[in-house]
Amino acid sequence: MSSNVGADHVRQLPAGADAASPLLEISGLRVSFTLSDGRRLTAVDGINLSVAPSEAVGLAGESGSGKSTVVGAIMGLLAPNGRIDAGSIRYRGLNLVAKGAPLRRTRWREIAVVFQGSLVALNPVIKVRDQVAEAIELRLGEPAEVAQEKAKHLLHDVGIPEKRINAYPHQLSGGQRQRAMLAVALSCSPAVLIGDEPTTALDVIVQAQILELLDRMRQEYGLGLILITHDLAVIADMCDRVAIMYAGRIVESGSVKEIFSTPRHPYTQALLGAAPDARAGRRTIKVLEGHPPDLSALPPGCHFAPRCPLADARCREEDPPTIEYADRVTLACHRYSLGDGKPPTPIDAPYPTLELGKR
Repeated sequence: MSSNVGADHVRQLPAGADAASPLLEISGLRVSFTLSDGRRLTAVDGINLSVAPSEAVGLAGESGSGKSTVVGAIMGLLAPNGRIDAGSIRYRGLNLVAKGAPLRRTRWREIAVVFQGSLVALNPVIKVRDQVAEAIELRLGEPAEVAQEKAKHLLHDVGIPEKRINAYPHQLSGGQRQRAMLAVALSCSPAVLIGDEPTTALDVIVQAQILELLDRMRQEYGLGLILITHDLAVIADMCDRVAIMYAGRIVESGSVKEIFSTPRHPYTQALLGAAPDARAGRRTIKVLEGHPPDLSALPPGCHFAPRCPLADARCREEDPPTIEYADRVTLACHRYSLGDGKPPTPIDAPYPTLELGKR
């Protein structure tokens, strides 16, 4: 029995939302944090991102690039010292950043997240079935008996045996806990699901099972999926579009096919050059030298310039404009945008062959 009741055409939208508007659209989002010494650190700097029903969008980049901060901004879960300085996050036209926005109404019912640490995200003293049912009771107003029955079916849908649904989180394996997290996220039939590195610390077999489950749920529920991961092969396999983040900015975005077959930004090239490829024989993996910049003391010009072997004086002095090309790829790179239309010299070609859209 399926517990899918979340088809978008029967969804009761929150007040102010419009079913004809894009599912989720982020425009010019800027997020900063106040440090203990009073300085402000800009963690997300003017990004644009969108997701449509049944579409999967990957968000990739090194640790500290701002990916999880984007999730916190969408969900209204920023740390107390964080704030949204500019931009909008619109769900079906409803600006979730505006003062008085119905975050309690949209959180979990419209937009849900699967966090990377299931032991931290799940309550250790409440059985997993009760945690799923609690969300249904509180967010949807269902009676306890109905919520418990829906929780049972949801846990079955995500692959947890019936004999384990009344277990506590510590009594489940890592893969089962992550499945329980997915059941909690799906409990209110959201329209948008965010996976914030949902397979971290799981072995490769369990990772594959969880990703297969995420993809199946996306297709069955018609979800818009935002998948945050360091694994470019996962994005190549599961996602329709990808955005590459560096130092709080999206430096390149577009279809997975375009970005992974002909990467234009030197940072994207470097990430792909560092990806292992079992079918490439003896290929030396190119390590990107240096570290991401300190976000409280960003260098002038292109933030990637100090690590980029192709950077020139202009790169070190001027911010590159973000330009959208005819193939709908957006790019922020002086060497490509202001040149002869040819990509910069590859840092590590050929790139590893990643299987695109296998699922």
